[in-house]
Formats: sequence, structure tokens, C-alpha cells
Amino acid sequence: MLVPAALAVLTNFGLSIWFAHEFGLVGVFLATAFTAAALLVPLIRPALRATGATASDFLGQSLRPAVVPALAASLGAAAGYIVDPPLGQLLLGSSLGVLAWATTTWRLALSRAEREELRTSLVGH
Repeated sequence: MLVPAALAVLTNFGLSIWFAHEFGLVGVFLATAFTAAALLVPLIRPALRATGATASDFLGQSLRPAVVPALAASLGAAAGYIVDPPLGQLLLGSSLGVLAWATTTWRLALSRAEREELRTSLVGH
């Protein structure tokens, strides 16, 4: 598991530098997203074997809640890239990304009981 992770770190570093020159801050985000997705492929079998989980467990309980927020954040980053000037890119991309992440995490990653517990701790009722 260490070798694929080390390769992903080096690849992420190289792509981040390259994409930063091409796309700005959005490029660094894209480089990280690409290398994270690529790292998943060589690590999925050892991770399933180590945890005893099945592929359907992994897809349903781990990957699905992470993919939707990541895709939504990617759309936010892409929208931020279209807006000019760079400050507009940063503000729009970040705002849309955080909003998309929060919304999809609330619906997909948290159970009903966890949402109620969070509401209670924030509101106090």
C-alpha cells in the first residue's frame, strides 16, 4: 500500500505544479482529485482484504457518499474557473464547492440519527 501512496503523492505534486500554471488554483484542486481517483484503483483490493468488507459494502457505504460531494465541488471549481478575475474564481468556486459538499454530505453521508444529533447540538433543542 505504501508504494501506490508514494507514487500518488509524487504524481499529485507534479500535476499540481503543471496544472497550477495552466489553470491557476483550480488546477491544483483538479490534480488532487485526479490522483486521489487514480490511487483508489491499486488500493481497493488490499483495503477490502484488510477490512473484510465486500465490494458492494465499499461502494455503497464509502465511495457513494464521497463521490457526489467531490463531483459537486468539481463543478463549483469549474464554475469558479470560468469567472474572471482570479478573486472571483476563488470566491465563486470555493462558495459553490462548500455549498455542494455540505448539502450532499448532509443528505448522503449522515444518517437520520446523526443529522438529528447534529441539529440538537447546534440548536439546543
